[in-house]
Amino acid sequence: MAAGEVANNYDITLDRAFALCMRGDIESAVAEARVVLKEFGWIERAAHLLLCIYSITGKDNDAGELLHSMQADGIWLNPGELECDTDLDSLRGWPEFRSLVEFSKREYERLSKDVKCELIPVQNGTEGKEALYFVHGRGTSFAEFTGEFAECFMDQKLFFIQSSQVYAKDRYCWDDEEKAIEQITAVLKSCKTNKRYICGISQGGRILVQALLQNKINDDIYLLIPAVSDKEVNLAKRIIETRCGNICVIAGEADCCCKATIELVQILRNTGYNVELKVIPGMGHFLTEEAKKEIVRIFQ
Repeated sequence: MAAGEVANNYDITLDRAFALCMRGDIESAVAEARVVLKEFGWIERAAHLLLCIYSITGKDNDAGELLHSMQADGIWLNPGELECDTDLDSLRGWPEFRSLVEFSKREYERLSKDVKCELIPVQNGTEGKEALYFVHGRGTSFAEFTGEFAECFMDQKLFFIQSSQVYAKDRYCWDDEEKAIEQITAVLKSCKTNKRYICGISQGGRILVQALLQNKINDDIYLLIPAVSDKEVNLAKRIIETRCGNICVIAGEADCCCKATIELVQILRNTGYNVELKVIPGMGHFLTEEAKKEIVRIFQ
């Protein structure tokens, strides 16, 4: 797909933008990231990527225009990432950038005070089927899930666990992941289902891994392109007792999280977990039609 074409899923276009950036094709990366914002609205990672590119390449006019647009629409980004990302250093003296950082801090603090997660029933499923609880990734929503993934779980009694923390219209995140673990596990404890599965995608998968490693959950879990890193790998290495349970992982070969995912899987297997891993060639940090077929196969 050429730069400027629209993908069915913004993750595909955004993943391609990051890949182009890593290869040094900055112009094409900018084009792809702009497509994401134009076609899908304020996707946090796309806005952050563009600010980084504009900062590094000295495109002051483009940076200023983007900052003004974000301010006009009331968009905030993760304040910690804004303050720590060295790629943004050339913008730090700008009043517009300082305004974004301060606004992001205020919004983050305001929305974090009473942040919780909501359990949304999706469908009743087939009699006798186990219940499935789905934890979303960063920057997605219930509406997006029902259009993109619900068809993969047609026979399941299905629930969606959604954060209440908003950074743009109808887009939700788990910025405080420790609080997310507490809230998600509390919601799961309150559910009166005898047998269930828990599925997490991207950041939702990472949160489930952390909850599992902390012994906060002991259910069978399904991880779709989990956004794991060395943090989760090192946490898994500290486990000294034998564990048991079933874990199924779908990862993309071209995903930047794939290496850590494979290493994590091996550690979990050595610990005693029964882990099934499917790495899909050529897939980045998004789910292809092949991946969705694999999900359907798993839950049949």
